[in-house]
Amino acid sequence: MPGLRRTAGEAVSAVLEAAFSLLPEPLRSTAPLYVLCDDYSVFAARRLVERCHDRERRLRPSDSVRPETSELVRPYLTAAGHRGNCYLLAGVPAQSVLRLAATADHPAAVICEPAVLTGDDPLAPGSLAVAAVWGAGSPP
Repeated sequence: MPGLRRTAGEAVSAVLEAAFSLLPEPLRSTAPLYVLCDDYSVFAARRLVERCHDRERRLRPSDSVRPETSELVRPYLTAAGHRGNCYLLAGVPAQSVLRLAATADHPAAVICEPAVLTGDDPLAPGSLAVAAVWGAGSPP
């Protein structure tokens, strides 16, 4: 369901929940997830570099884990008990991902893209997460 979320992770969880709920029950926990994460990966790497060079701030172990794209999808996948494959794809065009989904050995897939929306603070931009269901017939 569209709406504002506090973090990029919450936005991704919300769209994944909505997308996976469109799949028939037997496919929900095993449908592969393809995440187009090029924009987010670039943003996360830049933010990590900024934090590494910030002499006023102590670098914490979470600073190196938090930027990982897997941390965007992990909360939803864990809570949902998802057992399907998850592919985090940076630098891969959407057309190629659609081709992968179409040729996968599964009747349905979910494709998600978290996008970074630039704002006044380059270290704390907004984000938009979108997801689409591929295959398994039409949504209800």
